[in-house]
Order: sequence, then C-alpha cells, then structure tokens
Amino acid sequence: MPIPPEVPLQTLTIPELEALLAAAETRLQKLREEERRAALAKLDQMAAGLGLSRSDLAAHFGKNGKAKKPARPAARFRNPSNPRQTWTGNGRRPAWVEEHLGGGGSLEELAI
Repeated sequence: MPIPPEVPLQTLTIPELEALLAAAETRLQKLREEERRAALAKLDQMAAGLGLSRSDLAAHFGKNGKAKKPARPAARFRNPSNPRQTWTGNGRRPAWVEEHLGGGGSLEELAI
C-alpha cells in the first residue's frame, strides 16, 4: 500500500523518520493485539457452540498454542559399537545397520 502524499518522506530528517517509524510500529502492535483479541473472542464463541472450553483447546494444542507434535517412536535397534546410535526401524536404514547386515549380521542382533 503506498504512503499517502500528505506524508513528505523525502523532506523528513533522520530523527523525524525514526520517530515516524516508532509511531508506526506502536500502531502496528496495537492493531495486531486488537486482531488477536477479536480472533480469540471468535474462537471462544465457536468453541462454546461446540461445547468446548479453552482448557479443551489448550489440551489439544499444548501450552504455547502450537499443535503438539506426535511422540517420536521408540528406538528398536542400537549400534553395538556406538550405543548412542539408534534406529526406530522406520525409514531408510542407517549406514551402520547396512554395514552390519552386509557383514552377515541380522537385525535381531541389533534389537534393543
């Protein structure tokens, strides 16, 4: 969105521009907070209409408002020569698993 012509940016000094920028940032923060409050009020209404409370929503999304990540699967295999290296059995096999299998070993030998 273009700046209105009544704001003569080309004639402003550095301190004036800094003051204008600070005022704009303050206004922007205030508008964002107002939008946030309005959105939360709308969500409260929608949740109440569905019989949900804020605590129900918080339990679903977690403390910080972000959706909870699914739990990481437990490791099922461990590298005998480096116990810090593990593998869940999902996805591509790590090099140490391939090396073990290539040397005639079995996955059962690596099982935790």
